[in-house]
Amino acid sequence: MIITSQGWARACSNGACVEAARDNNGRVLVRDSKQGDASPIITYTAQQWAERVIDPIRNDDELADIYATRPGDGGDRVAVWSYDGVDLTFTEDEWQAFNDAVQAGYFDFEFLPVLEVSG
Repeated sequence: MIITSQGWARACSNGACVEAARDNNGRVLVRDSKQGDASPIITYTAQQWAERVIDPIRNDDELADIYATRPGDGGDRVAVWSYDGVDLTFTEDEWQAFNDAVQAGYFDFEFLPVLEVSG
């Protein structure tokens, strides 16, 4: 996958961000800013994004196989976002910033920046 634009919606804590965007095929892409362009990318359809991420966060429901917490290397809790064989790890502060941004509507599909993606 080749991404030719750097426009991502971001929810940040201490400079580290959960980032999301739409591609030109209407899919939602999620990555970890700490890893930059080398970050693995979780991909959802628009319907999956709404059903598996946005709606559960807004309704304070469990995110099933997407979100779990465990002790991190430094003893702090981390959020592990795992979907379709891809894992992203965020601090609790990053995860809370993302949840707050979802609640505010910043990560609704229609507001995500569109990236040109090929390959």
